Amino acid sequence: MIATTFAYVFELITPYFFKLFVNTLQTGDFDQLYKLILIYIATQFAGLVFGNLKYLLGDIVAVDTSIDIRRSIFKYVQELDISFHSGKSTGALISAFKRGDNAFWGLYERLNQRMWEIVIGFAVMGYFFIQIDYRFVLIFLVSFLLTLVATKYLAGYNIKTRNEFNEWEDQISGIITDNLINYETVKLFAKEGWEQNRLKNTFKTWKKFLWRHFWTYRMIDMSIGSLVNISVFLVLAFSLNLIKEGGIGIGDFVLIICSFPNFLI
Repeated sequence: MIATTFAYVFELITPYFFKLFVNTLQTGDFDQLYKLILIYIATQFAGLVFGNLKYLLGDIVAVDTSIDIRRSIFKYVQELDISFHSGKSTGALISAFKRGDNAFWGLYERLNQRMWEIVIGFAVMGYFFIQIDYRFVLIFLVSFLLTLVATKYLAGYNIKTRNEFNEWEDQISGIITDNLINYETVKLFAKEGWEQNRLKNTFKTWKKFLWRHFWTYRMIDMSIGSLVNISVFLVLAFSLNLIKEGGIGIGDFVLIICSFPNFLI
């Protein structure tokens, strides 16, 4: 968490250096500008080091955790009675194991890195924008709350369609795996055509649920993307109005346009 904090802080303060560059150029103090450039490069290297350290330390913990989880699930499945296994195909169980492992890696990154980065982003960007004008923070908070509301419903629908698709994905994996395991039996009774037709027909329903799930991502992209674009427009329009009134300088405007869109995205 410490490495994540430093890595993301160094990333977030980059636009602030751009503001300092512009302000220093306007004063014509090139000696100060060279010093700022050296400090900027030093922070970039520091961010690079902490960024790699963040992933290295995270991977060390994640690998051991992944092993423990898979061993625990394997042990749990082994301890179930025969009635459980009789209702499941080997392919479906393998598919569920693999899907669970993939889900762990994504969930681990979101919980241990992305969520903490959001907290850091709130603190750092809130500090920068409150120094310029508190109304920037209000625009961001409203945008963030609307995004949470949209995400609540869209993410729920996405999970629902994902679960429905997973059932058919398990059936596909079960057909293929069980066919390979019982390959000699299939050949012995000349059931190749029947097996191929079974897979073909199952893929028809599989495809329908897959596209239903895929469309949820397009809905999320359009909804969240529209909110982000509207927020960016409001911030830029408000910034230009402040420049016109003399409320902020060019350096502040550079800080705004470099940091606000990236943090929202």
